[in-house]
Amino acid sequence: MFTLLVAPLVAVGAINRHAGVTRHNLEWNDLRGQVPLGNGEFCFNADATGLQTLGGSTLSHWAWHSAPLPPGCTPADIPPTGTVETSRIQGPMRKAAARGELDAWMFRNPHPMNLARLRFVRADGTPLESKAVGVISRRYDLWTGLHTSRFAVDGQPAMVETCVHPKLDLVAVRAESQLLREGQLVVALDFPYPSVNNTSPWVGDWNRPAAHTSGLTVHANARRADIRRTADAATYQVSVGWGEGGVFGKQIEVEDGKPLAIQTAAWTHTFRLMGDRSGRLEFVCAFSDELPGTLPTVAASQQAAAEHWKHFWTTGGAMDLSQSKDPRWRELERRIVLSQYQMAAQSAGG
Repeated sequence: MFTLLVAPLVAVGAINRHAGVTRHNLEWNDLRGQVPLGNGEFCFNADATGLQTLGGSTLSHWAWHSAPLPPGCTPADIPPTGTVETSRIQGPMRKAAARGELDAWMFRNPHPMNLARLRFVRADGTPLESKAVGVISRRYDLWTGLHTSRFAVDGQPAMVETCVHPKLDLVAVRAESQLLREGQLVVALDFPYPSVNNTSPWVGDWNRPAAHTSGLTVHANARRADIRRTADAATYQVSVGWGEGGVFGKQIEVEDGKPLAIQTAAWTHTFRLMGDRSGRLEFVCAFSDELPGTLPTVAASQQAAAEHWKHFWTTGGAMDLSQSKDPRWRELERRIVLSQYQMAAQSAGG
C-alpha cells in the first residue's frame, strides 16, 4: 500500500520552486501603488521611482511614539487595561467622565512612527511631481528581493534598484541617470513629527518642525552621516553611507561643476544626497534605536537579500498548481505566493 501511494509522487518529482515563485514577480507600468520591501521587522514602501517620491512610509516593529499626556494628566491616570471600561464591553469605548481628553489620548497612543522619507527632488529642493515622471517600468523580483524601477523625468531616463537588508533595518539604493550627473536630481532624506495623520501619501505631521529634532554628525572621510532623532520620549538613530564622489548635507549647491555641501537650510529636518559626475549614486540608510556600527555596501546588501530570499523560498512549504486543468490555477497560486511574501516581509519578526 505504501508503495502504491508514494510511487505517483516520486514520478512527478520535486516542485520547481524558482519557477513557481518568479512567475508571480510583480511587474507593472504605471505610478500607482507601492511595494513593501521588508525583512519581517522593518519595511520600506517603494513607489514607482524606487524611493518614496510620490508616497510611502518607513516602519519598524520597534518604532512607536506617544504624544505628551493632556494637561493635568499623569501616567498614574492611565488604567493598566488601557480602557476606562470596567465591565463587559457593550459597544464602542465610552469617554471617561470629565476626562474625555485622556480617553482620546489613549485611543491615539502609542502609534507607529514613520522613521523617514526618501525621495527624489529637484536641485533647488522643489518636489518632483507625478506629472513629470513617465515611461514607467517596475519589477520586483521575489526570488532576490530586488526592486527595479525604470522611468523618465522630463524625458530623461533613470534607473533605481532598491532592496532591504535581511538582518538590519536598512534600505540600500543604487541609482543611475544623466540627471544625477548634472545635479538636476538629488535624493532628499526628511523626517516628520510622529503622528497618526494619514491624510497625505506619507504618514506623519510635516508641519511641526519645532516639535522634534534631527541632530546631524557628518564623517566626511568615512562617507557617512549619523542623525539622532528625538520626538518627545522617542529617540532613534539614522545612519547614511554613500559611495565615492557623493555629497551629503542640508543644502547642496554646485560651483564650477563641483558639488558643495552647505550646512544651512530653512527646514531643519531635510538632508540631501548628491551623486558623482558619473551619474551614479549608491547609498544605504540604516535605522536603529542605537547607533549602528559599520554599514554594509549596496552590493553586500543586495547579495545578503538574495541569499535570504532564496533560503526562504527553498525551505518550508510550497505549492505548485501549474499542472491543474482549471484555468484559475495561476491566480490561486499567485495569491498563495504573495501571501507568503507579505507574511515574511511584514509579519515574521520578533
